Order: sequence, then C-alpha cells, then structure tokens
Amino acid sequence: MDNSIKTLEQNLFVNILTSLKTTSDIKWVLKSLNTEQLSFTSGYKYLSNYQKRKLLEKNIKLTIQEVIPSNSINLDFATNKALEILNDLQSIKKNITIRMMGYILIKILKSKLQGLYVNERTLMMIKSNFNNTPVIFVPSHRSYQDFILMAFICFNYNIEIPYVAAAMDFKNMKVMGNLLKQCGAFFLHRGESAQDVIYRSVLYTYVKYLVTTESSPLQFFIEGTRSRSNKSIHPKLGILKCIINMLLKSEVQDIIIIPISINYDHLLEDKLFCYELLGIPKPKETTLGLINSIKSMDDHYGNIYINFATPISLQKYINDININEDNNETRIISTIAHEIIYRQQHSMVLSYFNILAVALLYNISKNNTNDIPLDKIIDQISWISLLFKKCGAQIEAKEYDIKSRIIDTIQLHQNFVMLKDNVITFKKNYSMNNNIYPINLPGTLCMFNYLKM
Repeated sequence: MDNSIKTLEQNLFVNILTSLKTTSDIKWVLKSLNTEQLSFTSGYKYLSNYQKRKLLEKNIKLTIQEVIPSNSINLDFATNKALEILNDLQSIKKNITIRMMGYILIKILKSKLQGLYVNERTLMMIKSNFNNTPVIFVPSHRSYQDFILMAFICFNYNIEIPYVAAAMDFKNMKVMGNLLKQCGAFFLHRGESAQDVIYRSVLYTYVKYLVTTESSPLQFFIEGTRSRSNKSIHPKLGILKCIINMLLKSEVQDIIIIPISINYDHLLEDKLFCYELLGIPKPKETTLGLINSIKSMDDHYGNIYINFATPISLQKYINDININEDNNETRIISTIAHEIIYRQQHSMVLSYFNILAVALLYNISKNNTNDIPLDKIIDQISWISLLFKKCGAQIEAKEYDIKSRIIDTIQLHQNFVMLKDNVITFKKNYSMNNNIYPINLPGTLCMFNYLKM
C-alpha cells in the first residue's frame, strides 16, 4: 500500500516554531503588540488595575444588595465576604510578567518540540472577524500545557492574552500562583464552597465584567479538568451557565464561542496519568514540583497540533434551538455544552501515534502478540488512516512518509514501546510503587491514553 497517504492541506497548518527558531527570543518577547482591532470594549481598555478594581467593587456591592435584602443585618457581612472572594478570584495582568513568562516558555518550546502546528488560516479568519462581540476560547483539556499554549499563540499572533479560568489549586502554589494571576489566570472554587450563594453571585458578576468590560478574550475548559484517558469528559456547566445567563437576561447582544482542539504527540503527564488511572492519587500542585518536572523533561516531545473549530454565535444558536421547541435554561446550557465538545472532537487532529496506538492494540487483542513487524504495522496504519479520513477525521499534516514518521514517533515513546530489527514491541517495565504492579504491559495502558475513538 502507498506509504504517502493524503494528509491535511499543508497551507492550513503552519509550524510557527520554524520562523521562531530564526528569530531572537528577546526580540520576540519585547515586540509591540498591536491589538487595537480586537478591542470590542475600547471605553475600558486603558483603565488601570486600580480603576478596574474600584469598578468591580461597585458592581459586587450592587449584586450583593440584590441577593441580600436591604434590611438584613447580614448585608455588611455578605458584602465583606464578597470582597474577600473577589480578592481570590480577580486576575491582575502585568505585561512585564507576561513577557518574562513568554521568554521562559519560548526557550522550552524551541528546545523540546519538533513542531507547533497551528491552523493559521482559520485563526486569521477568526481574528479578522473580531469586532464588537465578546470572544471566548474553549480549548480541549488534555494537559497543563493547554493553559500556556493558548497564551503563547495569542501573543504570537497579536491577540490579547486571554483571562483563563483555573482551579484554586494553582493559586496555592507559592510564587507561581501570583505569576499565573499576573498572566491572566483567575481561580475558581470547587465542591460545596462553589455552591454558596454569595460566591456564585460574585463569580457571575466577575465573569460578566470580563465578558462585557475587558477587551481580552475569556478562556475556560468546558471539561473542567484534564482528561486522563485522552477522551472527552462530560462537560461542566458552571462558567458556561454564567455566560448564557447574560444572553438570556439581555445583558449582552451576542457572544462568540470558539471551540479549540489541542493534540500532543507526547503528553508531558503521560506516565502520571497511567498511575492515576490505576488509582494512585494525583500529587499536589507545587512550584517545586513544577520546577522538577521541567528539569526532568525528556529531550523531545514531538509535535503539538492546535485547530480551531467553527465559531458558535450563542445568540443565533439559542434562537435556532428554540424554533422547534420551547427549551428551558438547563436544556439550552446542556445542548450548547455538548455542541462545544462535539466541535472539539471533530476538529481534533490525529497524530500518527494515535493511529499507531489503534494498530498495536488491534494486534494485541486479535493476534495475542506483543511483537509486530514494522512493515505490517505500516500497512495497517495506512488503511486505518484512510478509514478514519472517510469517517471525517483529520490526520496530522506532515511532509514525511508514514514509515519515517512512525519511527520518529516510536523514539518519542521509547519508555514503553521500542523498535528493534524492524519489529515493534512493548517494554515490560514492572513497578513496585505503592506495592502495585501497574500492568504486565505498562505500555498498553499508556497506549490507551492516545486513543480518540
């Protein structure tokens, strides 16, 4: 079978690291950002952080007065509690911090990645249509890298760094929590504390402020947490509910949501996810742990693919689903959430390692063998790829033939799969961590993490 199957149109995806590797990192970080054409709230664009804080406090107090009766003895207590919540919640961007973190990030990406492929044509089309309508980015969530990659892409293409909803765990990281806050992160509570009426009122007011007042896009992860299995998680509706309520209350004319798909040749957390799937608790996020993770990074992590799905006009979408039946608020929110997940899935770019995982697991289950000839795998990958493409899947854009690409991919994952004498086999590395044998074939569990079926 022909080894050079048709991939995505090469002019759609651009490896932005190719040009960045010939550019001075200092020059890139210190470049002037021309984001004027993206400012849909120009009246508030030049407010200082102090002025923004005062505006927020005013809005919070008005919200609490609506929630708590004016004659209640708890009004002052509720107001003070709301302002304390705002302290935890509010992001305070600082350009110097953004540029400093950008310098560190570009150094890491250029040294650890072979390619960072971005659907530039779609991104530029989306950017050109930014007008007076607020824009919200909703990426898939497979890795902690998702947080910083979107900021990196926005900075590279002169789009204002988005405000990103993150878990409160990150705020508690010494030093790093403040740095993330200065780069646009705002931190959300989970569980019972997130159900408090005052907290929910403050969150709604803050999200409304970001959408209607700030010129930067808002970004959140509809799945709420990273997917350990690399498959989409049932959507969490908290932030989306705030956003849709603004439309239903006619507090904003329209909002554009852009589903984004991010896929990795090699996840930074792949080993950690394997252990978590076996029931070993997730380690607590710490600044020291982050530093150690960066120090222990392997030489290469292959390619990352970022694709932008068709944007969703929330006003139009809500009108369309209300034509045939009378939908209540809960059904509208759930329908839109699943539509976002659907568009993320259908714009996901499959790397050849995703397809290699399918082929290897097929041979294990059908032929009961862990040693598969390379030529046999290449033939299987060719017809599996064609089958996926007929089903509407997108295969990575790469200039190499399949054989060269598969050999490169195996080298990226040589911790659990290897190529010897043109035969692919799993490594049988047993572990006694916590008195648990992860699996007779630990590579098999890791392989499942790269399936998108």
